[in-house]
Amino acid sequence: MLLLCRYLLLVSQWYISIKEWWKSLDLHERNIIKNIPNFDEDKFKLITGIDVNEDE
Repeated sequence: MLLLCRYLLLVSQWYISIKEWWKSLDLHERNIIKNIPNFDEDKFKLITGIDVNEDE
């Protein structure tokens, strides 16, 4: 049970960190990421929880 709690804490910290990183990017930097070949907005959201079109 303790291992599960540690895992959940680690995952939640990762999600918080990735969202803070995305918010710290300016529009140009976000566009660089969105223009990566084969970038898939749906997969990005599934993995990170971030909707790339949300704050535009």
